[in-house]
Amino acid sequence: MVESRKQYPNFKPEGHFIAYIDILGYRGLIKEARGAERIAETVYEYLQFMNNVEPFINEDEYPEYELKIKAFSDNIVICSKANWFEVLYATFLLQYFLFVRKKILVRGSLSYGEVHFNENFICGEGIVRAFDLESKIAIYPRVIIDDSYQERAEVILEDMQEIYDKLSLNSNATKLAEIIFSNILTDFDGCKFVDYLKFGEQYTLAKGSNEFKSNIEAVTIGKHRFEDELNQHGMAIWKKIEECDENKSEKMRVLQKILWCKNYHDRFCEKNDYEKLKVYEKAIVQ
Repeated sequence: MVESRKQYPNFKPEGHFIAYIDILGYRGLIKEARGAERIAETVYEYLQFMNNVEPFINEDEYPEYELKIKAFSDNIVICSKANWFEVLYATFLLQYFLFVRKKILVRGSLSYGEVHFNENFICGEGIVRAFDLESKIAIYPRVIIDDSYQERAEVILEDMQEIYDKLSLNSNATKLAEIIFSNILTDFDGCKFVDYLKFGEQYTLAKGSNEFKSNIEAVTIGKHRFEDELNQHGMAIWKKIEECDENKSEKMRVLQKILWCKNYHDRFCEKNDYEKLKVYEKAIVQ
């Protein structure tokens, strides 16, 4: 008797833009009072927010632009076959929200590769490479962007422009890409990474312009909001440095990551006219 072959869903991997995010210090965080619940609630809050964000391109009409997000343990994966813009946007929001609002550090990577992604499975070479980039290359609390991500985004700009024109969207895909990728910095080791503070500034100012009719009022309110959040960002770094100073021998690796945050914060302040909000120099552990 010939055994009939079992029928399986199609698990063939396809090209995706991939964001792979890891919550740093998860093991310690879940040992705190209600630690596991607090982390889960924070991630859930982010997921609910993203569910309510209106997509730039209708995902029913253009399914390749669907944004898929899955969280498990201390990891969050964001994928789309073609929607590189919203994968990057969602990553900006996640990193900014978790540290500035919740004082939780993350590390991650953005890349392009082949994965299978459905409600039950995430598998494929692309997710393995994304994990390797996050765990072995990123090192510090930054989200690095692999050349494969930007290269593939540039390839499909023409297709994006055709969709924009068809939907009568008053947008230039190439100009949009230039603006978005201007929020990518090159670090001391040559790695490109997401400038989430610059994005946060742009996002806060844009949010203000949607709330107020007066442009002057919008810019003023938006700037004050961002300055408050930037100050909170600096204070959180200072507090974490002081925590490391209490037990240097055990927390030296953590300290290295926090000092990277301090250097990033201070460089941003120097470059964008927020000098008064630099992390206080006495916070540096000798």
